[in-house]
Amino acid sequence: TNPKVFEVLLGKAVLKAGSLTAQNIANTLWSMAKLEHANPKVFEVLLGQAVLAAGSFNSQDIANTLWAVAKLEHTNPKVFEVLLGEAVLKAGSFTPQDIANTLLSLAHL
Repeated sequence: TNPKVFEVLLGKAVLKAGSLTAQNIANTLWSMAKLEHANPKVFEVLLGQAVLAAGSFNSQDIANTLWAVAKLEHTNPKVFEVLLGEAVLKAGSFTPQDIANTLLSLAHL
């Protein structure tokens, strides 16, 4: 992975944060966690957007975002409260993989 390219794209994500879809937010957070790239400023901006867009998150967006938060050992009570609330509301649409990923994330918090 080219760190310079990743940082440039993360900077653009911050600039366009208000227009990111739920999937864009979740995928960007997931990629940061997968690459163990903890940029606190970017992470906070994206988590703020996750809270605002939580109602439009599907089960995979919820699971991926919670996994990213757990993987990077980030603590933000508002994010947990909002996303776990959405998880409860949307539990019926969770796939077995979404259930497993969400529970795994909770175990790592």
